[in-house]
Amino acid sequence: PELWHLSEFLGSHGAASGPVAWVVSEHASHQGWAPGRRVLVTASGLGGRRAALVLEHPASSKAGAPAERPAGSFAL
Repeated sequence: PELWHLSEFLGSHGAASGPVAWVVSEHASHQGWAPGRRVLVTASGLGGRRAALVLEHPASSKAGAPAERPAGSFAL
C-alpha cells in the first residue's frame, strides 16, 4: 500500500488535520487517483490524546482506469 503524509505537502494545520485528511481522501477517491479504497486517518494532540479513523470509499466514480495523480499534487 502507498503511504501519503498530508503534512509534508500542506504543512501543519493543527486541529483541522483530521477533517482536512478526510476531505483530501474523498477528493482523491472521487477523482480516481487514490491508491486504494481504504484510508487510515490518524491525529494526535499536544496533551497526548490520539485518534484513528478508517474510511472506505466506494469504487471510483471515474470510468476506466484510475487517472494519474496531477504533477505537484499533495498526498495523504
